[in-house]
Amino acid sequence: MSRISIVLRSLASIAVLCFLTSFLIGCEQALYPTAPVVNSFSTAGTMSGHVHGGNQPISSSTVQLYAAGTTGYGSAGTLYATTTSLADGYGSFSFIQTTPATPPTGPISPTTNTYACPTGSTTNSNPQMYLIAKGGNTQGTGSGANSAAAFAVALGPCSGIGSLFVDINEVTSVGTMAALQQYFNPVNESFGYPNTTQATLGFGNGVNTIANLVNIATGAAVTSTTHPATPLGASNSVTVTATPEVNMINLVANILAVCVNTTSNTSSGCATLFADAVPPTAAFTSQPTQTFTSITASTEDTLQALYFMMTDPTSGGAPTGSGTNMLALFNSASTQPPFLPVYATAPTDWTIAINYTSTSTCTLKTGAGTTSTNKFLNGVNNPNVDANGDIWWATTASAGGLYQISPTGVPLSCGLGTVAGATSGLTIDSAGYIWTTSSTLASSNYHAYKWNPSTGLLDTTWPLSTTNIPEAVTADGSGDIFYTATPSNATFSTTTGSVNELEGAGVAGASVITPTQIAVVYSSPLFTQVDSSGRVWTAITQVGTPTSQALFDTYPSNNTSGTTYLAAASSFTVGATTYTGYESANVEDTYTYSPYGLAVSATTIDTGNGAGSGSSGYSYDWEFFTPGLTPGTATTTHTGRSVGGLVSPRAIAVDGAGNVFGASNTAATGNYVTGATSSGLFCVAAVSSTGVAIAATSTPSYGDNSGGFQKPATMLPVGPRGVAVDPTGNVWIGQNSSTATSVMELVGLGVPLVTPLSTAAGNGALGTMP
Repeated sequence: MSRISIVLRSLASIAVLCFLTSFLIGCEQALYPTAPVVNSFSTAGTMSGHVHGGNQPISSSTVQLYAAGTTGYGSAGTLYATTTSLADGYGSFSFIQTTPATPPTGPISPTTNTYACPTGSTTNSNPQMYLIAKGGNTQGTGSGANSAAAFAVALGPCSGIGSLFVDINEVTSVGTMAALQQYFNPVNESFGYPNTTQATLGFGNGVNTIANLVNIATGAAVTSTTHPATPLGASNSVTVTATPEVNMINLVANILAVCVNTTSNTSSGCATLFADAVPPTAAFTSQPTQTFTSITASTEDTLQALYFMMTDPTSGGAPTGSGTNMLALFNSASTQPPFLPVYATAPTDWTIAINYTSTSTCTLKTGAGTTSTNKFLNGVNNPNVDANGDIWWATTASAGGLYQISPTGVPLSCGLGTVAGATSGLTIDSAGYIWTTSSTLASSNYHAYKWNPSTGLLDTTWPLSTTNIPEAVTADGSGDIFYTATPSNATFSTTTGSVNELEGAGVAGASVITPTQIAVVYSSPLFTQVDSSGRVWTAITQVGTPTSQALFDTYPSNNTSGTTYLAAASSFTVGATTYTGYESANVEDTYTYSPYGLAVSATTIDTGNGAGSGSSGYSYDWEFFTPGLTPGTATTTHTGRSVGGLVSPRAIAVDGAGNVFGASNTAATGNYVTGATSSGLFCVAAVSSTGVAIAATSTPSYGDNSGGFQKPATMLPVGPRGVAVDPTGNVWIGQNSSTATSVMELVGLGVPLVTPLSTAAGNGALGTMP
């Protein structure tokens, strides 16, 4: 039987099924997912596709093929070719790739549907390509042109798009915009990125993430994608399953479709969309000088509105706690929506998540560690991101483990196992080695482990103190490793922890050395990070007395100042010794604190307070420290209680604009948009670099636990723990459980960040964009 006959029989079968169930699933799109037999342009070497609006074919839409800009975030793309979708019942279009005798350095003729990929060794010889489709007859009737109908889909490098089939519609637009929102300029409606190595990589990683969200050939959200691989360090195959937030993808697509499937941009459906999808604060995005004044109701389209929904995911409700715009957008969607399934009640935000989970167990190779019974991604927290955008986690599970996944969830490394036992911290040094510490005593020593990511094997094991339990670990940009430690019998008011240095350990071939204690701190130093001045910052997480001295900075002994001290601002005494340090809250505050989480940006040191009591206490807030030129001269600011949804934080991180994200570990109690109570939904909190809410602030009528970006158990099964931002701007969240086997990604929510943090620190680029 010929391939064409097989396809025709398959389409006939789908048609019968759709006739029986059309009121449930809106099957017109399923009838024509790729339509290879009816699209006259689908010849080898020709990129072709359909334009759909809410599953209705759109004719006379202007479809343009662009190469992404390379002069900055949202920089103007280069137009390669133009065509118009046909009135053939499918909205068909095509672009013909040619190979002329004289290889071009750019487009041949942007006004036709013929193009050629550039050749040569230029910095953009294989550019990232995308499609924009605008206007057309949007009701499938051949009449009623709607200038507000606009769609986008990213395609990948030019060399790989010659035979693609694309269904460009609201769903593929949502997937593209979610993954690449920080690279989109809504004024010019273009995608672009700076011509730097990591920015180029970040954009490419974002394009690859789209496949975890939507199928650009069928125009539908994907339910899940399984990624199998044999990780470095393992001798068996491991699978990771990526499950996107399908209900949210379809919901946003349906809201856009209400405007698209009308006869003009002045319809009531468009008016609601344009009024309630409000622009973001530009300073919170990758384009801080952007203005949106040229985008008015008479000129706006659905692609611009989609950008506004992604980059202001509470539709203006975060600073005020008002869900009016969110609710209006949710209610505007049709009661018979084209894309299913969707959420039955209004969400608190438009963020789109992906859950990555695994049921696999690694069998480790000799030199990678001892095989444990932990599942891949078991009990992960404290994520770190390397230069490639790969995500690394160590496990808190007792059998130990080290895991690496790609930005799309492919398992890449698996190591350590019971060699390490439960791990407390992880960092990536400037040479690319992965460091983790073990809180399990083995062979009369605690250990730090140096992992070689190029071989997938343990590089060295570093014996640490037998009296202190290692906790957090960090690296500077010069090959020095620092870790904190807590006495095994720690009592807050009588014992002390320490900050320790492994000088020069983060380079190839470094010999094992005895750690040097460079500072004495309180007994629970669970977080530490180096800033660009070489100072090692440590947050003391245990609650107790005395209070208000919880954040310290230490100059390493090899610092050019040649001194070792704590920064003076207030003091505490343990035994006969007096110590000084920055305080974690205002001096007039008499409540106890537990700053849980530490992040260093370009200008501030940020913490999240996770304990406290009393109506006037500043518990569950964000603290921002601006270091002075001399010790003890820092200034301190703090937010109000639960701003941005921060409740019981379990680590925080900054993005490339200095925005701060927190893992808020207490389940939500209310939905500020619907006015209803909620349960079992955990959230991620977010504020700007100045403490302005990005996620919803908790509403007093619901208590402290009603804010943040709330996610269902399918995305975030247990309380979040650990946060990291990657070079694309994705925000990664671990789980606050030693038995959980999944992690969550909030796609494109943050601004792209220079990684790893050690490299950023060494180059003065902490909290900045690539």
